[in-house]
Amino acid sequence: DGFAACGVNRFLFETQAEFAPLRPAIDRIRETVPGAQIVVSFAVEADGLTRAGLEVQLLFEEATPLVDGLGLNCLQGPAGMVKLVESLHWDRPLVVRPNAGSPSVTGHRMTFTAQPDYFAQVLAPLCARGISVGGCCGTTPEHIQALSRYLDQADWQQDDLPEPEKDAGFVKRCPDNAVMALFERESKPMFVEADPPATDDVLPWLAAVKRLKNAGADVITVSDNPVGRPRADSCMLSALAASQEDMLMLPHIACRDKNRNAIRSLVTGLSAFGVHQCLVVTGDPVCEEDRSEVRQVYNFNSRRLAAYIQVLNETVLQTPMCVMGALNVNARNFDIQLRLAKEKIANGVQVLLTQPVLSERGLENLKRAHEELDCRILAGIFPVVSERNALYLQNEVSGIELDERISGLYAGLNREEAEDLALRLSLDVMRAVDAYCDGWYIMMPFRRTQLVARIMGAATDTDMG
Repeated sequence: DGFAACGVNRFLFETQAEFAPLRPAIDRIRETVPGAQIVVSFAVEADGLTRAGLEVQLLFEEATPLVDGLGLNCLQGPAGMVKLVESLHWDRPLVVRPNAGSPSVTGHRMTFTAQPDYFAQVLAPLCARGISVGGCCGTTPEHIQALSRYLDQADWQQDDLPEPEKDAGFVKRCPDNAVMALFERESKPMFVEADPPATDDVLPWLAAVKRLKNAGADVITVSDNPVGRPRADSCMLSALAASQEDMLMLPHIACRDKNRNAIRSLVTGLSAFGVHQCLVVTGDPVCEEDRSEVRQVYNFNSRRLAAYIQVLNETVLQTPMCVMGALNVNARNFDIQLRLAKEKIANGVQVLLTQPVLSERGLENLKRAHEELDCRILAGIFPVVSERNALYLQNEVSGIELDERISGLYAGLNREEAEDLALRLSLDVMRAVDAYCDGWYIMMPFRRTQLVARIMGAATDTDMG
């Protein structure tokens, strides 16, 4: 408003990582400054993505109807910027302003490597395409003077930068996913969670995976540092089990402690090992006593992480990654959970795995989710194994709610009797939720594979209706 009051009628939004947050400002300019010219310039890294994980070609397409010009600036030197431009299409005037090469730090001072003549020589041919050129970080008056001299010369080639092919761009590849194919069969798929070990002794864990597979598990899920405590890496374990046990694996990928580079490395590594599905979660925060030593990193939330993996599906992965997410059916304000779930689905999530259904609230919220969400839903089944276990879950584990009567049912029972009760209660829950879910997500307490195997066997033999 202040610029408009001063008579400004040209606006540049530069170094942007996304476009959507600019819409209100652009709408305001259109309302208050008739004939204003608006340019939006995106900061894009070498992989064609902004730091928000968004693909620049899609950002160009999103911005084009609302702006008068597009731009690219920062994060890359002239050679990288020219290479990026070669891959893009645009139908608005384009402004390109790279950095003066790559940054380096000497002492406490950041400097850039590209000399003025090199900067100008590499960048000047863009003008043959009608592109406006300039400089961003590290450029000096000498860089701009050198660029000006090159543009005044008549002997540089007009065809140094070829026109992109008309059909260039990214093609969405969507072959069948083996896990998604499970939902097409008559019986409901069974996903079983096997928590990763805290040490490098993975042989017992692999043995448990094999026992669960033999007992009828269709997919093994592996949590990512649950409750913020360090465990063996979920993605590495999933790749190991997929190769050694020929098992469909679903690693959880938490946003905590992983920046975009780490996420891309994990996802491409999983795909290379034949693991083409993952579950994205925001991740529990690091425990309070650890925070002085362990710093948490959150570059994403689960919705944005799902969207970023869709970008990787379109740009990097030969076989796309099927993305799944979590749904807290125990939340007191379930309207918020439904809104977040719809955002996840809009960003490519195909399956939602719920928290354990152990209360009337959980059941009613699952019914709502079944009615309102356009995706597959796996109902969370947690076999409570003791009175102490029930009280701990109710009082110390976020996201879990138990009917008050449950803990009392276990009073005075020995282990065998408690497991028999856990089996009966789990089957009761499965019958109650059967009409409102597409499969089962069975969580394994205290590595009790035999109990989980009994539940799977009984569920297979029982008419859930």
